[in-house]
Amino acid sequence: MGKLFDYDGIFMTVINRFASLIWLGILTLVFCIPVITAGASFTAMHYAVFKLRDGDKGYVTQNFLHSFKMNIKQSTILWIIVALIGAVLYADFLILFRSTYNFSIILKVFTGLVAFIYSLTVVFIFPLQARFDNTVRQTLKNSFLMGMFHLPKTVLIIFLHIFPFVLLFAYPVIYPAVLVLGISLPAFFNAALFIGIFKKYMPQDEAEQTYVDEEVSSGEEEFD
Repeated sequence: MGKLFDYDGIFMTVINRFASLIWLGILTLVFCIPVITAGASFTAMHYAVFKLRDGDKGYVTQNFLHSFKMNIKQSTILWIIVALIGAVLYADFLILFRSTYNFSIILKVFTGLVAFIYSLTVVFIFPLQARFDNTVRQTLKNSFLMGMFHLPKTVLIIFLHIFPFVLLFAYPVIYPAVLVLGISLPAFFNAALFIGIFKKYMPQDEAEQTYVDEEVSSGEEEFD
């Protein structure tokens, strides 16, 4: 029973991990405030989460800031692309479903399909940026292909990301918890899914390592 409360025991491990995720959620929100840096913040969060999944190698703040600095240029470009496409899709939905004009059901279904494909792609972009050293084009292409090839896991990843906000809609009182854990906690659970998927596209010696590190990046990994 005593070992349960040891520093390396299950109870303290869970508490430390939980505290790390709270702090990581705060860091992510703070670095998202300028808006333009949101992509780099999401990339850094995934980098730190991958480290946590491997047993807290290093410190959350150190890992976050390291990745933020390393990826800020490319992550910002990716974020601008993601944000612009997302804004266009949002505007399309407003026009299609709130306009007094009766648009064709085919057009509505097509727009919904595009939004679905967009969602499948977006959830992979920043985890891939945190893990692989690729060009912007390759990252976008690989994100799309991974989202399509691993559809069941991708749907689960999306569900885990939106679940806290569904709960928030039903129970507004949990707003403080969702504010600090609504992004980092789902990312932590999803990390296991991402790692399992990424291993399929990594050399065997790198696949044995589950954490993210720039020294062991797989180079310009691209699907054919």
